[in-house]
Amino acid sequence: MKRTFTKTEDTNDFQIAHEGPGAAVLTVLAFLGRHERTWQGETKIQELLGLTWEQAEPGTDGRSLSVTEVQTASLHPKSKFYSRILALTGGREPPAGFQLDGLLGRGAVVTVAHVEKGDRTYANVIAVGPLPRGMAAPIPSVTPTFYDIDEHDPAAYDALPARFKKLVETAESADYRPAPPAPPRPAPPPAAAWQGSHQAQAPAAWSPPGPHAARPPAPPAGGPDFDDPIPF
Repeated sequence: MKRTFTKTEDTNDFQIAHEGPGAAVLTVLAFLGRHERTWQGETKIQELLGLTWEQAEPGTDGRSLSVTEVQTASLHPKSKFYSRILALTGGREPPAGFQLDGLLGRGAVVTVAHVEKGDRTYANVIAVGPLPRGMAAPIPSVTPTFYDIDEHDPAAYDALPARFKKLVETAESADYRPAPPAPPRPAPPPAAAWQGSHQAQAPAAWSPPGPHAARPPAPPAGGPDFDDPIPF
């Protein structure tokens, strides 16, 4: 039996990340392209990145809970991303040339706050710090994903949260755009129809002329006369 569309009513049973501090592991690091942002009346074009933190403590149904955040892709010492890097490396600044995908699978203490907007509750990351000495990073339940819009990888893109995908698709400087579906290819004609058409267009078999076939008249003596100039 094929599946059909039936809309599911919202019962508000979707579980969001636990509020307060807790151990978490970085499962997504995504560079989402350049976007226009306005802060305190000033508009700028900034490169954004997205982080997904999976909490060590599961939800009431036993499934893992996660929380996402989007911030400026800046490595300035006062930037949030720089502070996230220090939290994931135990407070130590990584050496120059450190590949940022090496942050995936590392743990930190992530503090989450719940925010009420209308009739919904959202989870926001408000602080990230290093794990206490001796505490191991949680084991992620999913394969960590690294995505860079400048080197678009369809498999990595498909693994991103919907929030991050939307930012990728609306980036101002993105080389990536969702590829349009390929037009359907016409079906080949049936073999019988092709053979009939081929036979109808085939030339008749050649046979040598009979003994009484008409011969062309012989040219007059001295060769043919040309009244018109030769069209060179």
